[in-house]
Amino acid sequence: MRNPARVVFYLLVGLLSTEVLRAHTVDWLENPYSFFPSSPMVFYYPREFSGHFYVDPTYDEPCTVIVNLNAPTSTLINAQVLPPNPANSVDVLVQILRAPSNHLETATITGEWHATGLPTGFGCDAVNPNPFSVPVTVMDQSPYLMFQRPMNGWINLSGPYSALRFSTCLTGPYVSIGIGQTFSVKTMPSGGFFHLSKEMGKFIGGIVMDNSGTPMSNIKIGLLYGGPFAISDFSGTYSLPRMPVGDNLLAITNPIGASLNIEVANTNNTPTNAYTFAMIKAAMAAAALISPTNICNCTPWCSIGFGTVSGNQTPVYYAGGANTPNGGTPECGSPQVTVTPPVGAPFTIRSGTTHHQNSGPNPASGTWTVTAVVCGQTKTATITVP
Repeated sequence: MRNPARVVFYLLVGLLSTEVLRAHTVDWLENPYSFFPSSPMVFYYPREFSGHFYVDPTYDEPCTVIVNLNAPTSTLINAQVLPPNPANSVDVLVQILRAPSNHLETATITGEWHATGLPTGFGCDAVNPNPFSVPVTVMDQSPYLMFQRPMNGWINLSGPYSALRFSTCLTGPYVSIGIGQTFSVKTMPSGGFFHLSKEMGKFIGGIVMDNSGTPMSNIKIGLLYGGPFAISDFSGTYSLPRMPVGDNLLAITNPIGASLNIEVANTNNTPTNAYTFAMIKAAMAAAALISPTNICNCTPWCSIGFGTVSGNQTPVYYAGGANTPNGGTPECGSPQVTVTPPVGAPFTIRSGTTHHQNSGPNPASGTWTVTAVVCGQTKTATITVP
């Protein structure tokens, strides 16, 4: 086992190497990928009584580890390693035992992890103690999700660091659309409901490929309205940190200005497999950006694709719209986006990136096509459903 590194790490700190190394990291919601170890786990007492952090493998890391905690130094919290331990991914439960003093109190959990050496032949040699510390902050004044007045079709939301979830129905189902403290969200045409969640499930990782099965590099993947994200490497591989339990609306974008949203269902961690494998197949097309003209300053883009998540195929998702020019004022008119399924009549969809448009379950086998027309220019993308 060696020092951890992921594709996202290179983006955050600007490293030039592209090697992905295997190791374990100590992660929690506010510290994805363990890049921000000084960011505390935050609890709002008495609304939140417990939470979890994890000693986790990096992508494709097979080694098992043992986790040991030091004796607590505070009466504020308790921490307990949950079985199984050793395991490939070890779960630590953090419990809040009382109200914080003077409305805010801090504590620190310390311990170590080390490899067992198993399985053999995979470089599981980090058998010496690897110490870690997890800062914890407990407050008894809980912020709520705040709304600012919509402007230009967008609304601003702020609240505690959490996953933001949305549904058109109060009783759900809800889908996670961002992680953080502040969000700028496109107003949903049909209205809906938001709530916050700290319930984190597995990592989401896999490979992005085009319609012919060729890996797609330099594709950005993350939740629609912000939070941790990954960039696929030369092999199309990507790995996101622990994402919320339930449905996650992933936004997939490429450098040429095309975007696609795909919903990926995520589950709780299991020690034998800390990842939800989401293999994504997509076709993304966009016309080159142009200099401003007096006639039309926009160019079309379109995308279509689907995912295979833990062996189950998602619906076909599609999108299209207009990219604005390199400078100047956009004059896009009304982009026309049409989907042609392998059976049945073509139909139009709303243009833009923030929609959740799909075929529904069990899409028809064959060739699906999406076409975007903007200012007399046309772009087309096709995907083949087995």
